Amino acid sequence: MIVNQNHTHVRTNPVRLGRIHLYQPHAFKGDGKDAGEQGASKPKYDIVLSFDKKTQRDDIKANLAAQKAAVQKAMDSGEWDSELGGVYAFKDADKAKVQASMTDKRKVLLADKRPELKGHFSLKASAKASRRPVVKYLDKDGVIRTLPQPILDPDENDEAQVKEAERIRDLWDSLVYPGQNAIVSYTYRAWVMPSGGQGTSAMLDNVLILGGGAPLGQTPFEEDFDADTLAEINEWASKHLHADEETVDSDTGEIEEPESEPKPELEPEEEPVKPAPRTSRRKAKPAPEPEAEPDDFDEEDVDLF
Repeated sequence: MIVNQNHTHVRTNPVRLGRIHLYQPHAFKGDGKDAGEQGASKPKYDIVLSFDKKTQRDDIKANLAAQKAAVQKAMDSGEWDSELGGVYAFKDADKAKVQASMTDKRKVLLADKRPELKGHFSLKASAKASRRPVVKYLDKDGVIRTLPQPILDPDENDEAQVKEAERIRDLWDSLVYPGQNAIVSYTYRAWVMPSGGQGTSAMLDNVLILGGGAPLGQTPFEEDFDADTLAEINEWASKHLHADEETVDSDTGEIEEPESEPKPELEPEEEPVKPAPRTSRRKAKPAPEPEAEPDDFDEEDVDLF
């Protein structure tokens, strides 16, 4: 954790990224102090971070100190009104209240609106569209490399440029996403509106992608398939999928032949009955015809071999 000499600049420890707009600037569709004619804010690069109160205390202390230093600067210049409240960039999700939704003007706790922030502090850092933050990544060899500049509007008639734009986008998508691990730096400043509003914001400076993060909203494979579950799956597979395959005895290493089902015993065939010798000229009575099978006979009602 780094806080510079003027106490307003912060560099975090490794932190998990939240919602991000780093590939290209994003305009928030709603009212705001930068709202334009269409009711949308000016496009900006931004990133949302959250800090666990139990495990990231150093980060929380540094952010609170830097934000307080920014407010103190505004107070020293006579711009900040200490009797008024403020809208703070770094906020306790269990205490800070926000608007419930775009259509619902009620004020609710941030942790109630976003349950994943319960027990966390939250921060949104941003940069103007004209001031792209530096985004780099740590490769598998431990070398820090700069992510290439996105090609946002490639010439469709230039096949090489289109392919290069796709390559750059794929690289960004593979490294920069919500849930990724990174180190982020930003600088706090205080602002005061002519209408009387005041608050703080965090100006995004640098992002170093560390890697190894699981995308937010995706359940890790290990949670769905623990050791007990995998054992059950293997047992099922051995019974249903590999019943006829050779198996290897784990003790002897010899191949075990699958046990074959016993064949049913067949009744001995009856020897043909020889007709009795004719002793007279009388005609023999015809043998009775065998009983016919019932019309409702169904082979599914018996065991077939």
